[in-house]
Amino acid sequence: MPPRVIAVALLALAAANARAAEPAVAFLTGDDARKAIINDAMEPYFSRLQLAEMEMKTGKAFPDGTLEELRAECRKRYQNAVVDFTPEEKTLLAAAVEKARALTTAYPLYYDLPWSFVKTDGTIEGGLPYTLGGSIFIAQRDLQMALRVAADAGAGILTHLLLHEQAHVFQRKYPKIMADLYQNLWHFEKLDPIAFDSALIAKHVFNPDGPDVTWAYPVGNAADHTFIIPMVIAEKTAAAKTWVMLRDMTMVAVPLTRKDKTFTPDLTDDGKTKTVDLSSLHDYIRQFPVGGNNYHPNEIAAEAFAIIALAQDNTPERWKPERDWFKAHMQPAPRE
Repeated sequence: MPPRVIAVALLALAAANARAAEPAVAFLTGDDARKAIINDAMEPYFSRLQLAEMEMKTGKAFPDGTLEELRAECRKRYQNAVVDFTPEEKTLLAAAVEKARALTTAYPLYYDLPWSFVKTDGTIEGGLPYTLGGSIFIAQRDLQMALRVAADAGAGILTHLLLHEQAHVFQRKYPKIMADLYQNLWHFEKLDPIAFDSALIAKHVFNPDGPDVTWAYPVGNAADHTFIIPMVIAEKTAAAKTWVMLRDMTMVAVPLTRKDKTFTPDLTDDGKTKTVDLSSLHDYIRQFPVGGNNYHPNEIAAEAFAIIALAQDNTPERWKPERDWFKAHMQPAPRE
């Protein structure tokens, strides 16, 4: 075979191998999508939910029943929210994934993750994008909004969203790697489960992208041994008849005091778990400038990664330590 023909053949083979090595992009539909939307085997979610947040997250009241019966009904509502992608939506998402990939070649562990999408009708989770297991759930509203602009611009609109959400998929797959960031760079403390009072438990709103609320952050003077656990709670006015996602969500912090290795929630005068407005903790807010994504280290990390990946060589000074950490820890041969 002539050398030129051999060279062409080798180039074609190399291109084919490169394409084969690309992470997969899956658009789940039908039974596959309905299984994925309730598959919280990697990290329990539905088994943690309380009545107020289930009504908020599905937009409907629940009938009387035990908590387990209500959670079973909640799962059904999530499954009923699954809808199929249109060809145009698949093309749009595939283009957005390619943009995200082009921005993440410096982070091979992240780059090599497969991409999995499920489309919803927007009636769950307030229509917000989120992840569960290895899938990203995105509402029809977001896809249609992106489709209304030119194709390339529409894909660009989704790129930040996808970078953020896929970071949650990474967190779920590599929790020990992420714990290094939270503990050694950010100085969060990983606690055993805290015994909150029943009133706080009833109004706690779990985040599917960060259901583990045992990360405490030090505040005040080190000698005070004071910490906080950021979280979201459900609160509505007396005049509101139904729960509405976002409107009725409040970001708070539970103050803790550490004695030796034991962390104890501060209590109000009537013996309930004390909470304070998270936005009142100015040092914490300044430390993690990610807008409304500062109520859990998973959200801080996902948003920081999206900011860094999009900025490339223009990463803001505040996020350069995190950029260096991501580059060092998102390499092959993970630690777990």
